[in-house]
Amino acid sequence: MKRLTALTLALLLALSLSACKKAEEAPQIPVPAAPETVETPEGFLSVSGEPLKETTLASVSASAIVTEGRVPEGEYDLPTEIISLEEWEKQGGIAQLDRLHNDSAAFYAVEGKEFSPALIRWEDSLVEFDWAYATSRGYQPIMWRSDMDGDGDHELAVVCDVASGTNVSFYELHVLEKNDDGTLTAYTYPWETLAAALDNSFQIAFSGDKTYVNIGQEYVDITEVLGSAEPKYTGNGLEAGPMAAFERMGAGFAYYQGLFLETENVGSRPVALLGAEGSYQDGTFLLDNLSVWPMPNA
Repeated sequence: MKRLTALTLALLLALSLSACKKAEEAPQIPVPAAPETVETPEGFLSVSGEPLKETTLASVSASAIVTEGRVPEGEYDLPTEIISLEEWEKQGGIAQLDRLHNDSAAFYAVEGKEFSPALIRWEDSLVEFDWAYATSRGYQPIMWRSDMDGDGDHELAVVCDVASGTNVSFYELHVLEKNDDGTLTAYTYPWETLAAALDNSFQIAFSGDKTYVNIGQEYVDITEVLGSAEPKYTGNGLEAGPMAAFERMGAGFAYYQGLFLETENVGSRPVALLGAEGSYQDGTFLLDNLSVWPMPNA
């Protein structure tokens, strides 16, 4: 999977410029070319100083986090125009934040006393979910519809920005299925489970005075990314950190995960970006076709 769009880079890397920037201020970063990789691991050493053993790339999968939609207790006067999260936070009430081009589905923010639920309209169904979707950066939720599991019926995918800050840029993916009675069930991407499953897919490698991230037979040079950081290597040298994004790709989705390195002088920092092709089937998410890039502007 050697594709990385400017949109995804903007979403992931806006935090490196300012944790408080709004969506319209997200940097327009050009799409990088696929990085050069080292094909033969001759002379490469692991964190322990032993000759490097290449990681084995395998598909990873995990069951979704399942949530049943809640039928609203009262009636809503649904707005017809999309406004920004920033506008909604000023005016309160209920606001439409996104909708499909044919208006068959829409996402609404609902002001609440303790929590502001997400209200999803999908054709004749209207349900609430207790999702996070509003952070200081003000990125709108994104929706699309596709037959993700190949059963002939469309699922509704919703991506929400749930956490932001210094070295934090975290999105959630919810896949909605419509039940026979018109209710909606959300299948949420299980980040913690799949991040742990990916741990054995990547590692730090050394050759001469250069430092690499190794994944399968790919070796991506992160020497310049490290700069003056003083790495503090534990385990395989890297871990999946709080930087994750999704975007539509075919009937499935592309997934991007920040790989973090602990350092002595600047704390934990992202040094590489892991990419994978994602799919959904019968309540299970699967990642395949992994690739890695140096983290731009890290």
